[in-house]
Amino acid sequence: MTPPPPAAAVPEATGASEDSSPPEAAASAEQPATPSAEASTEQKTDSTEAKQQTTPDQPATDSTALAVIEPAQPPAPLPPPVLTPEMRAAMGEAYAIAIRGLARVGDAKTALERLADIQRCQFTLSIDTVNAVLEVCARRKLYEPLESTFWSLYRRGTRLVPTTGETTTATDTNGIGSFVVPDPATAKTGRERRERFKQYLAEPAGDGPNLQSFKIVMNAYAELHDTANVYKYLRVLKANRWQPDLSIYNTLIKAHIGKGEVEQIIQRIHLMRTESGLTPDTVTYNSLLSACAKRESDAHITVPKYFEEMKILYRRQRDAVAAAAAATAAAAAPPPAAPAPAPASPESPDSNPDAKTKTKAKGAKQQPKVTSALPRFVPPPTITVRPDAMTYAVVINTLLRWKAPPPPQTRGSAERLTRAEATAKHTADVMKQVSVLFKEMQSEFGISPDAHIYNSLCAFFARAGDLESMQRYFFLMRDAGIIPSVVNYQTVIGGLATEHDLFSILEHVREMKQLEIKPSLYIYSTLMSEYARRLDVVSLLRIWDELQTDINARTQTHGSGAVLTPNRHTWHAILPHFLNATVGVSERIALAARRAWDTEPEAKARAGQRSPRDRELNPRQLTALIEFMETLRLQKWTL
Repeated sequence: MTPPPPAAAVPEATGASEDSSPPEAAASAEQPATPSAEASTEQKTDSTEAKQQTTPDQPATDSTALAVIEPAQPPAPLPPPVLTPEMRAAMGEAYAIAIRGLARVGDAKTALERLADIQRCQFTLSIDTVNAVLEVCARRKLYEPLESTFWSLYRRGTRLVPTTGETTTATDTNGIGSFVVPDPATAKTGRERRERFKQYLAEPAGDGPNLQSFKIVMNAYAELHDTANVYKYLRVLKANRWQPDLSIYNTLIKAHIGKGEVEQIIQRIHLMRTESGLTPDTVTYNSLLSACAKRESDAHITVPKYFEEMKILYRRQRDAVAAAAAATAAAAAPPPAAPAPAPASPESPDSNPDAKTKTKAKGAKQQPKVTSALPRFVPPPTITVRPDAMTYAVVINTLLRWKAPPPPQTRGSAERLTRAEATAKHTADVMKQVSVLFKEMQSEFGISPDAHIYNSLCAFFARAGDLESMQRYFFLMRDAGIIPSVVNYQTVIGGLATEHDLFSILEHVREMKQLEIKPSLYIYSTLMSEYARRLDVVSLLRIWDELQTDINARTQTHGSGAVLTPNRHTWHAILPHFLNATVGVSERIALAARRAWDTEPEAKARAGQRSPRDRELNPRQLTALIEFMETLRLQKWTL
């Protein structure tokens, strides 16, 4: 077989011209052109034209370099979309709906994130949306986000000017930044205070906080009884030319309740009447009575005094409303028919026309000219003060907590009373006053006793040792259709524990389980104390296991079971019974009880020197109590 001829050499682009091509190439050119040959011919023609177009200074480009495919450049970024005011308003409303839903379920963290998104994207933001975020922060007791959100809203409405000297720095956690707020309270002179107030009234830059915003923040600090912050926001409110209303004054009064500052509350009520012309309402008087009740030194004097003042004001307003209603009904009634005119006598002006004219002229001179004017609007009288169930609960609880005075010790007194007789007389006098209040609240105001009033009565008889009356009022509460709460059961069980009536205690515990009421730590500790007193280790361990199960369940549901963590009441309910027992307790259990008891400092072991914070056990004591219960579980067969 004849081998194929060698391939024809391709001429170089920079070599000889087309006339110097070999004969094989010329022969191939005479053949009909194929598609590939036509493409190559067009490529050569293009390269030839490119050579002719090049300048002498520019070197020719290799044809092979033109075939290299360069990497594609990334596309240019699209311009940001232009949002019209209508689009911004629609997006702001969508975010506002989401924020209000999150605030309703209590998700403060996500609500703050959505609020930051609105501010970052510059969507339309309403004050009601910010108030919803403020409410959820106040409800969750998140005071730093509460402060930052309020001041970011305030900065949106005013242009704050930083000052030198003592200032209050508010940090914005929503991504806006930090800024300095001058505090007028730190001003040393009146002129400096006025200048700092002017900085609060800088040029407006948008929609700032409204009166509801101030109410939310002030109420959050009033619940902490933080009067400094409450009055700081009050100064800002007045500097922005807002007039405090009745709820603002009630918030100020609420801040003084925790400390029992009755004088400051009375001063606020006086300013409310004189400066703003407002009338105290039921909330105002209830706050005043609560503050008076916290001062045990003169509570039995001040509480009845202001309660009588409240009732007098209510009766005046009630009479004014009744008089206004009667006047309105009389004005709406048709006028009575006019009597028939009497016949004219010969000497009357009607029979003499000249005399009649003289009489009219004389009357016209004597009567002054009446000018028409619009009548001044007078608001109709309303009832703003009315004692409610909370009012009577505070008054009755104050009377029941009033301790009996010591019996007179005057020498030569023929009617000298013993302490027991004086206590019995005091109890009878108090119950007589309570019965009068019961009749008054039901007949005049139509108020039925609530769970708080019945709980005060049960606690009073429990302290007096009258367990029969305590049980009677508890059953009266149930018969009235009031479902007892865990506080009511705790009061009754605590009273029964003083007589170690375990049978009645277990009956109430079974009722709680039927009503699906979770026992409190006090009830658990009382049960364990009764079983430890009887050295019933099996029942004691059963209640201990129920307590641990309840702690785990509340931790999984609410995220914390700290309300059921054993405290000093649990400590003293279990350990002393095994320390003092001489029969029925093994040596190992007694040693474990002694080891756990020795972890408590001697100074705190005395009940009279413990503060409310000392009710909690430190980690070492809690560990010792748990180890003792495990030792008791292992050694229960020895009992």
